[in-house]
Amino acid sequence: MRRTIYTTPVIRQIFWLLSWIGIKLTGWKMVGTPPSEKKFVLVAVPHTSNWDFPITLAMAFLFGFRLRWMGKHTLFKGPMGPIMRWLGGVPVVRSQKNNLVDQVVSSLKDMDECAFAIPPEGTRSKTDRWKTGFYYIAQGAEVPIGLAFLDYTKKVGGFGPTFYLTGDIDKDIADMQEFYKGIHGKNIDQCANTIEGEAQPDYDALPAADTTPAAAKALHANAEALNETMTKAQAKAQESMTRAQAAAQESMNKAQAKAQESAEQAADAVQSAINATVPEKKTS
Repeated sequence: MRRTIYTTPVIRQIFWLLSWIGIKLTGWKMVGTPPSEKKFVLVAVPHTSNWDFPITLAMAFLFGFRLRWMGKHTLFKGPMGPIMRWLGGVPVVRSQKNNLVDQVVSSLKDMDECAFAIPPEGTRSKTDRWKTGFYYIAQGAEVPIGLAFLDYTKKVGGFGPTFYLTGDIDKDIADMQEFYKGIHGKNIDQCANTIEGEAQPDYDALPAADTTPAAAKALHANAEALNETMTKAQAKAQESMTRAQAAAQESMNKAQAKAQESAEQAADAVQSAINATVPEKKTS
């Protein structure tokens, strides 16, 4: 499998650190949990600025998912091709609009793990409706949808609940759009789902984001497993030592008892011998 920025050793650790520093310095807060499935479609709403991409890239490192995105196939020609793929890009031929969904579905099925980012608005300009390509891609690849968001007014980003398609496209999209109401992009006047005077979502209801690197989690898990193994080994060794001590004590007790018995038997034998050699005194 081709390496990406998310799977290249050392580089991914460096970018995780840079992402963590960048998010902290700019005052952003990450909340929620990405889908537990290894593959899912990441709905990026609202998409109103070019700044959405680097922040989403930082989210990918902090949350630990492998971000993939589609790009015009011409961007992947020449020396920039390997770089674009390394950054997570997937080339598609946009002129074949009726085949675009199939192209992405095929790419998704070929991947072992990925979060395929698709802005359903299809543009950074204001639009009143979502394009449905993302829905058919998730349906065709049989993967859930991660409701990702960036709220620039609160500087809160992350994931809402994982959405599983029901097959009723109109209802499903309406339900997803309901989650995004009140979430503001960088350019508020371009947000399709911002409603004047509507209350902000309750971000406190979402769990705090777990941004611990996967390597650190694995190290911690290995340390816990090693500690558990050592504890069991120590308990077993203590048990064996206790048994050995008990067995040794029992052997010593038996040996002492036998020695005592032998000593008593020897004393009796000596006494009998003495009695046999000493003549009895005659009585007058």
